[in-house]
Amino acid sequence: MARKKSLIVSATAVAAVMAGTLSTGLLSGPERVSAGQVAATARVASQASQGVQERYPHGLRGKAVHKGTPRPAKARRLSAEAGVRLTLDVVDRHGKPASETSVVLYPLNGDMPFYADLVDGHAEGEVPAGKYAVLTHVGTVEGNGETSWALVYRPEVAINEATGLLLDARSAVPITSAVVDRADAGLLNGGVRVVQEIAGQPVVTSDMLSLKNAYITPTGDTPGLALDLQAVFTREAAEMGSPYVYNVATRISGGVPQKPQLNVRTGDMAAAKTAYGTEGRPACVGGHALPLWPDGGISTGYFTGVGSVPGTRTEYYSPGIAWDIDWMNTEPGCNFEYGTTEI
Repeated sequence: MARKKSLIVSATAVAAVMAGTLSTGLLSGPERVSAGQVAATARVASQASQGVQERYPHGLRGKAVHKGTPRPAKARRLSAEAGVRLTLDVVDRHGKPASETSVVLYPLNGDMPFYADLVDGHAEGEVPAGKYAVLTHVGTVEGNGETSWALVYRPEVAINEATGLLLDARSAVPITSAVVDRADAGLLNGGVRVVQEIAGQPVVTSDMLSLKNAYITPTGDTPGLALDLQAVFTREAAEMGSPYVYNVATRISGGVPQKPQLNVRTGDMAAAKTAYGTEGRPACVGGHALPLWPDGGISTGYFTGVGSVPGTRTEYYSPGIAWDIDWMNTEPGCNFEYGTTEI
């Protein structure tokens, strides 16, 4: 059975060698080699175990989820009798009423949030008077048939009397680039996360926006607001068999900038060359890497497959952050089904 680890990389650029041996389903954790081979150290610590279905809610080749500390734990529906009348209208990037989405309002005093499901881009209700962070995720079918997603985010809205709010995805800007300085590298997967300090506590207000085809509304200088960008790059964006993988996580503090972007330099990453082997029986190996963000809230990791083993892969990690890493081995067909995979 593979073990879940937390890899903490302390240097800006690390050339560490991680030797793994797949033996009776066990892939050994990273091992430090001689000082002449290592520019800095990587430290490994076991993490508390999660249930399989909780960690992999969408299957073993789907996202891995570390729930962290939920703050707040649940939301309440926008009421008809809570205090101040609120009218919400949401339009997509083409100016059409948004469909199949909702609006969430976080009271800045730390109370439980409210949510409102939209009908033809519209909702009405009442909320207690006060200040709120207001957000919505808006899908737009683009000219090429693909759907883009925009996070419309208002970090502080005063609602002290009857108020109408227009949340307009046309004001969102694209996350203009998510690239590595490597010609054959492509974006396999990624996510966008927003954390806002509310009543003295960091709250993950949004963590459901994919980095691909992503838009977000700039907020200007906003103390206590952070934009987290996460990405996985492989050769030609391949999920299986890439000889390298970049696990990237970066935080932009102080608000959402006018031109949010993610440009990765190989020289700034921690590098680990990992060998995967077996005791002789054919096997396929894959796994996830989850950044453990400093706020302690929910984090996710995206699956990448080493492929058939024995094999070697160079793995790059953003330094300065703990990484929750798992490995799984399965049958040579690489299906990674629950009944045939050791986790």
